Amino acid sequence: MKPEPVSAECDGDMSHLLTDERWCVSHLFALRWPEGFVCPFCGYRPPGQLPVRQVVCRRCGRMSTVTAGTLLHGSKKELNCWFRAIWWLICNAADATTRDLQRELGFAGYQTAWTWMGKLRSALRELVEERISGMVVVGSGELPGGRRDQCLYHFLVAVESVAGGRLSGAVRMASVDSVEAGAVSGFIRDHVLPGSVVVVPDREPFTPPVEMDCYIYIADDANSNALVLREVLEHFYTWYRRRKYQPFSRHRMQGQLDEFCFTRTVLLCRNKAELFDRVLMGVIGHGPQGGEG
Repeated sequence: MKPEPVSAECDGDMSHLLTDERWCVSHLFALRWPEGFVCPFCGYRPPGQLPVRQVVCRRCGRMSTVTAGTLLHGSKKELNCWFRAIWWLICNAADATTRDLQRELGFAGYQTAWTWMGKLRSALRELVEERISGMVVVGSGELPGGRRDQCLYHFLVAVESVAGGRLSGAVRMASVDSVEAGAVSGFIRDHVLPGSVVVVPDREPFTPPVEMDCYIYIADDANSNALVLREVLEHFYTWYRRRKYQPFSRHRMQGQLDEFCFTRTVLLCRNKAELFDRVLMGVIGHGPQGGEG
């Protein structure tokens, strides 16, 4: 049972699908088990298993659910509520806040919306960790801590300025303890595909290390390259201030960086229904997290 992409089932407006709980269960079921349900306990693959939220294995008798082992593990909410939250985030990525999510879903308390936003950020991480390629400009930035936290929080940023002969603008970001050569090298390996042209500032610690010979390095502070990076950073700082975010910790800051990268991905993606499925795959791919769900 291979899943049909959402884009094959709608014309770009998914509102008529997201009110149908049966469709939501069936779609997540098909994404999770494209070749048919497999019991996570005994490995049995029952023939003709219908897409339902709870499945009792015909061999071992143990029950599994379509959300077990995912970010939605243990959630008491119907799937259509989670699906609506994901679609809302995609459609409002540039301005979405936790308070807006609370109002959209009608949550009585802010804490529940905050927990949901954290889980959604985790689902986005796989999407924004896909490596970029082509001509990639790499640099760094920093954010001040709160009133009681006088330290600076550092991050690295990579902008895919040209990919496949076209302007791209895809962004990858990572929080780091400090901007030093080892952190820069690791960041490039994690976020840029080998064979790419990597444009770095002509200064330490960005000087191309010898062990990174699978990339083509250009140490250049030319205006055109600096402008690409500067525009992205200005956009990020404006976005960050508008949300009244503060770093507080590297882990929390990474979730905020991922959220910004996701907003860029949404702006660049023409097929938001396809993007919806990719976020759902992030939901499936990440294990359970604590908190009210």
